[in-house]
Amino acid sequence: MRCPNCGNEVFENERICSNCGENNANYVTSAPVQQPIHYENNAPVTQTPMVTHTNTTVTVTPKISQMNERYEKFAKVGLGLAIVSAVCFFIVLALTISVMGDAASPYPDSSAIVQKVMWVGIFFIVAMIVGILGIIFSGISLSKQHSKRGIAMTGLILSIVFTAICIIIYLMGSV
Repeated sequence: MRCPNCGNEVFENERICSNCGENNANYVTSAPVQQPIHYENNAPVTQTPMVTHTNTTVTVTPKISQMNERYEKFAKVGLGLAIVSAVCFFIVLALTISVMGDAASPYPDSSAIVQKVMWVGIFFIVAMIVGILGIIFSGISLSKQHSKRGIAMTGLILSIVFTAICIIIYLMGSV
């Protein structure tokens, strides 16, 4: 049977249309509850709508929107991690320039240079780890369709760029 409002297939044992929330005039209470099978990426996805009743209105909110919210949060976390990675990378650059200036002075302070080099190493490791986490979170977010794909793509690109630069610098230093 088809919903008279939206044309979606509605079974007799469904009280309302899972697509638009229209009441089913042919609702049968004795039949076992069956949910229609929805397909996403050629795989069946079971979707149980959450139904909220008020005096005159029935609101249907599919659980898929909750999944989209999770992937949108992953996108935001991925972008945040990419930004943290970029900030750590620029701190590494600033400290490295400072160490080079201190080392080039006529009377270098070796304890200050050692301390700055230690901080360069710490920020360098943090930039690498946070960049890799940014790649992971942004990549997970891009695995599903949602409204924050641009944020996830930005986070992925920034994370890849700064992680790649850190890897290249590391490899150049180990040669």
